[in-house]
Amino acid sequence: MGDFTRIAVVSNCKTLQCCVEGIDGPNILILEYSREGGYKPISSFINPAVKAVRKRGKAAAFTIVKYNVNAVIVSDIGPGAFEVFKARKVKVYVVSEGTKVEEAVQYLISGKISEATKPTHERGHGRLRNLSKHLR
Repeated sequence: MGDFTRIAVVSNCKTLQCCVEGIDGPNILILEYSREGGYKPISSFINPAVKAVRKRGKAAAFTIVKYNVNAVIVSDIGPGAFEVFKARKVKVYVVSEGTKVEEAVQYLISGKISEATKPTHERGHGRLRNLSKHLR
């Protein structure tokens, strides 16, 4: 797996049986990885970025980096959050939406997923995509 000691996963609830979500998903799990190959949740909390009107992904990224993670697993990520992680040398991994947290972490540990080289979408998304272009 590399030199990871802490992994952040954005999910739809606060357990390992939840599904991975995009960077602005409702919950964030922080996991600690041991060199013996095990991992355990050390923190889970509501993503404060869910209340943000703009730049939710970037707000989530700034929250996540405070936990000194080495890697983050998401189902999608925009350029703002991607840039925050890259600037702090946090590796980003993208899995399909609906992938269970436990399964995604196993993919990472076993090397079955590669580090993302670019964001999955452009700035803004959903019903606010057109509005966000005018606010920049």
